[in-house]
Amino acid sequence: MNYKADYQTNKWISDNGMDTKTFSITHPKLLKAQMAANTLLKHHQNLLSQHQTTALKKFASNMAHKNTRTKLKPNSAIPILNISAQINRKLFALAKLIK
Repeated sequence: MNYKADYQTNKWISDNGMDTKTFSITHPKLLKAQMAANTLLKHHQNLLSQHQTTALKKFASNMAHKNTRTKLKPNSAIPILNISAQINRKLFALAKLIK
């Protein structure tokens, strides 16, 4: 078994705000939204409105707890992914202004 590769994989999963124990049993859309929420809260909080911040923190909290995570449907990731798309558009516009 390649322990170094396992360690690096687990570290990447953890760094992106996901739980290594539940990674394989969580719906991919929820994982993508969890990763987006974690990234936005960690790196782009200055671009978020209060409403967006609240929604992202609530989703992150729901994903952190087993009981609420298992009750989440994949469609609950859509608002989080929409927020992520809005912030990505803002970042692109800001990068375009800098050039």
